Amino acid sequence: MDTKNLLESYIKEKTKKYNDLPEVITKGMEIITGQVPEKLKLAVVLSELVTFCSHLRKSAELGDGTKVPSNAFVFALSASGTAKDRSVNACRAALSSAYEHLETMRIQHAEEEARIKDPIDWKEHYKKPCELHTGLGTVEGLVRHFKEISRSLLGAGYVMSSEIGTELQTNPDITNIIKMLSISYDLGNVPAKVLKDTKSQIGKINNLPVNLMFFGSQEAILYDKSIKDKFKNVFNTQLARRSMFFFTPDPILPKEYKSIDSLYEDKEKERNRAKEAVRYIDRLFTDIAKRTTQQPLKLNPDTQKLFDVYLEYNNRIAEEIPNAYPISKLSRKHKQWLALKLATSLSIIYNEPDVSEKCYALAINIIEYFSSDLLQFEKELIKNPYELLVSMCNANETEGELFISAHELKKLGYLSGSGAVKPKINDLATMANSCDERGIYEASEEGIYFSKLQKTDSVGVSYIIYESSLKDEKLKEFINKRSSKGYEYYECAFEELEDLLAEKAAFSPFEYENGIRSKETLKHRTGFIVIDIDKSKLTDEEAHILLSDYNHFIVRTSNPNNDSKFRILLQLDSEVVIVPDMWRHFIRALGDELGFIIDTIPQSSMCISYGSDRRVLKQLNGSPIEVKPLMAAASKYSKVKTVETKELPSADKKQKLSNMRDTFSFAFEASNGSKSTKLYAALCKAIALGADKKYVRNLAESVGNYWSPPMDKERLENTLIIPALRRME
Repeated sequence: MDTKNLLESYIKEKTKKYNDLPEVITKGMEIITGQVPEKLKLAVVLSELVTFCSHLRKSAELGDGTKVPSNAFVFALSASGTAKDRSVNACRAALSSAYEHLETMRIQHAEEEARIKDPIDWKEHYKKPCELHTGLGTVEGLVRHFKEISRSLLGAGYVMSSEIGTELQTNPDITNIIKMLSISYDLGNVPAKVLKDTKSQIGKINNLPVNLMFFGSQEAILYDKSIKDKFKNVFNTQLARRSMFFFTPDPILPKEYKSIDSLYEDKEKERNRAKEAVRYIDRLFTDIAKRTTQQPLKLNPDTQKLFDVYLEYNNRIAEEIPNAYPISKLSRKHKQWLALKLATSLSIIYNEPDVSEKCYALAINIIEYFSSDLLQFEKELIKNPYELLVSMCNANETEGELFISAHELKKLGYLSGSGAVKPKINDLATMANSCDERGIYEASEEGIYFSKLQKTDSVGVSYIIYESSLKDEKLKEFINKRSSKGYEYYECAFEELEDLLAEKAAFSPFEYENGIRSKETLKHRTGFIVIDIDKSKLTDEEAHILLSDYNHFIVRTSNPNNDSKFRILLQLDSEVVIVPDMWRHFIRALGDELGFIIDTIPQSSMCISYGSDRRVLKQLNGSPIEVKPLMAAASKYSKVKTVETKELPSADKKQKLSNMRDTFSFAFEASNGSKSTKLYAALCKAIALGADKKYVRNLAESVGNYWSPPMDKERLENTLIIPALRRME
């Protein structure tokens, strides 16, 4: 049994007794009457019940003493007219007695605080507890409101929007509001914000549960491009890993009745169920409010074990989710935390002495019940004509290639409307590239060129081997005069290229028709790339360390004593066609990816190997570099007239440097296998933006410490900081 099946079997064994929704949830759903989708009912009930529990300030306590609040971010999309607000009001009304008791305790605490200040004239110091449930407001207003709540022993933050699509379109503060709320989600902490007006200064907030309930209709998000783009941005960066996401796109069809009496009987049963459910919820949560202490709930050892298994399971499932669905991928990786927060609320409801295995198993089943909703919505979110284009290209390619003219694209319906065609072709190619992991779509005024990425362990190389006693510069001059024709093309394993580097030879990663080297005879498919370095302020040894995650060879060029002038042979993860118009953009993308200053030589140029006296630095136990992101970046560069960093106004440079986390997010969020190169690229970018040495060092240490596990300090200093600072000399 493989590890994934082992994990899945363990989870199923632990959760099989709890496949049905717990009674407290089903009773809550019965409160909501009318034609309301079941998952929307579940979303409302979970939000309301977890929010109430969070008001009691009873946290889970991890093994290291970290206190994790019981709170929930709920994001629910359904069609217009599905009674979202009415459903919330019904649940809130059912909790009215429990909230009255909660409010009594909050008032009592406020009075006690006032009496401490002045036992006689305490009313002069009494401050009525603020409202617990609010709308969006502003960032400063919400933080101030949360700070006020945090001063009491009871109460939690709560923010609701009944039409998030409209907020995304019209509220200029929505992105910053969501960012602040997201910061507070994990541990309930909101850092102090330094304000010019010291009287308005708000101190930091610690361990305050903050809840969020966002409703919306999918139409408002899916069919308005500006709203859709903003949704994707804020959800992917802030909400994906933190939210319980519900999507109920299908309308509920009206129930058919054969008589008025049967209709009335059905409605009467529904009303009676709702009344009984209200009584059940009212009694239960009033009792919960009375009995619950603020002693944290430790994780039962069996719960910790199930948490660890679920975490590992989620990581493996996330890897199986296609890269076209990054929001779902990120969300899946963090479902164990959603389950932990929900299990804490369930443990409060069931009056458990700790976060029990039973409650965590229940939470897993509830989370899994709606786990497919986000992927379903994301598929709708990205659906466009490009999906049809992808299918057609993969079905009709010949030897991995296909060209579709602009006329054909319009005729087939992939382009619509009036106006300039080229921008539409560009957009179409961009979207197709984002969807198809194994294909490259390159746009031009004439149409779209498709090339299929072909995974292979072999590479092809064109070469001429020379018999000569010449060395170094003289050998270079000798070969340059004799390298226009006579090339042989040979397919081999990447590691066999070391044999070629031991020869005195001219070589190229591309094939030449009839062995004649020219732009016209060049075939554009390759499985490895050759880059020349002499301006990056790096030694060959340093580059070798930076590229340790990638399969490569490094060898010095004409001067064997110059350790800053060398050639890199880098294995690609797929054979790729790089057409002439894309060549310089591809090299630029590669330079940006690695942080190297790469000499852009003509694509049809040959390279020289200087024989066995050259030491070859090699890594053959790493991974090939991914072609797809490089081609996507190259495609972007080819379409947009970008402004070089050095041309940016000083104010723009300062702005980018001041937003370290955003500007260098690619380094902070780098995955294993590319961390060193991403961080080096970030340091080089910072230098290009005008950063001083202190900033560069701080950036390196911030990123290195952010990673888990953090980068070794000695390696950070010697392999990244020192080589990067050399650029500033």
